[in-house]
Amino acid sequence: MANMVAVTESQLRDLYEVQGKTDKQIAGEYGVDRTRISQLRKQWGITTRLTVFDKGVKDVTDKLESLGFKVKNVKKDDKTANYDLLLNDLIKIEVRTSSALDRGRQHFRLLEQASTGVVESDIRIKLKNGHFRKLFRRTCDYIIFVGYEEGNINYWVMRSSTVTDTIQSLGLNISPMVTSKFDVCRDAWHIII
Repeated sequence: MANMVAVTESQLRDLYEVQGKTDKQIAGEYGVDRTRISQLRKQWGITTRLTVFDKGVKDVTDKLESLGFKVKNVKKDDKTANYDLLLNDLIKIEVRTSSALDRGRQHFRLLEQASTGVVESDIRIKLKNGHFRKLFRRTCDYIIFVGYEEGNINYWVMRSSTVTDTIQSLGLNISPMVTSKFDVCRDAWHIII
């Protein structure tokens, strides 16, 4: 770790825009808080990259629009909405994203931590480990999982009732060498009605 506290604009541009480092990684190198790096980026007009989730929502929106759906991103108007996209003013979609890859599987975390401020309700249960889990069958009609690996985008489309209430994470196959019951959900855009 460098013992410098100051980072110059050109250094920050190189680290963030060219090297693709996160605010947290840069802050660690310079011994400052992540929010300081974020403030400097804003001060110097360094645009924040899309998060994996934002990229996923955009990619799903583009795909659904290409299939003829009218798509509304409900989170733009209401960050507390219980789902992400509304299709044709009727169909509720949850988008889940991941860039985590292990043994030919894309891994999706379905838990929410108590530290995020969520509470038990009619749409969320508290698990024995203290984490919370949204009840997708009560909040949306379909879940679209978007996995990013080595420049490829992988999609799995499933009815919300397919994912049981207590499952904490989901590993979806990208390798043809591995099979699972969720393989039928790969690129299954046709199930959305």
